[in-house]
Amino acid sequence: MKFGRIDPSLLQMAQLQLPPDPAMNAGVLKGKSATAPAIYLGCTQWKCDAWLGKIYPANIKDADIVDTYIRQFNSIEMNAMHYRIFPAETVKKWVAKVKGRSFKFCPKFPQSISHYSQFTNATQQTQQFLESIEALHPHLGPSFLQVSEGLSPAMQAPLMEYLASLPRHLSFFVELRHPDWYTTDIQQQTAQLLQQHSIGWVITDAPGRRDVCHMQLTTDIVLVRFLGNNLHPTDYTRIDAWIERIHHWVKNGVREVYFFMHHPEEEGAPELIDYMAQRLQLQTGIMCKRPQFLPKQSALFE
Repeated sequence: MKFGRIDPSLLQMAQLQLPPDPAMNAGVLKGKSATAPAIYLGCTQWKCDAWLGKIYPANIKDADIVDTYIRQFNSIEMNAMHYRIFPAETVKKWVAKVKGRSFKFCPKFPQSISHYSQFTNATQQTQQFLESIEALHPHLGPSFLQVSEGLSPAMQAPLMEYLASLPRHLSFFVELRHPDWYTTDIQQQTAQLLQQHSIGWVITDAPGRRDVCHMQLTTDIVLVRFLGNNLHPTDYTRIDAWIERIHHWVKNGVREVYFFMHHPEEEGAPELIDYMAQRLQLQTGIMCKRPQFLPKQSALFE
């Protein structure tokens, strides 16, 4: 993901602190820990060449990639669905591979809906998408709609009508990128509408766009997209801040956290997930899935 990136030489001087929780979060955070809260850490794709010899065998066969990913992580942000709606038969094969595991798929809405439909002519595509993701049960996590960066609050009405039309028994999130969504009045109004419709608001921790790291909770599920920089020192300090915030949220009623790593070529994702998983377990007591590194590779935090 290139959105919100800055030159790595500027990272050390960038203001990357997490903002405080908006006051409206008190309407979601009830002050009591949810029963059996869960934390899911994952990547954006099944395979990365930089993982070969690190967490994947160097000579891994294509037929073994999905199985290996599932053994290493407990969730995936399914960016592939942004470009293609997979038939239910294919989806069911993935589900069969995770049977008996605590694993969640988080599909991304097709761009035919999110970028080209204007949310007024998307019935057929939406039905096809819903049929596809329904086949992911019982391993379906939240699905998220990433709208175009050019979509401003002028389109709030059709967007909200579309989100309100989605089935309530499934979990949905929306990612908003136009800066005008983050003016004070619009952000509060949008948060109220999303909370009313039980739609989550994706939090994107992007060094070059701090407005989208808004910390606004509209449901008791959290979905974070984290733009890392292949283990730059600021990756660790930012993750430390996230661990503190997630610990606070979990203690106060958040029941599920989905946290997805985006790195250039996904190279540093396994190490940072391992670091985060260990720290989260220490802080929250929640068991977090850790990737297993191949011999002669070691985790960076012990």
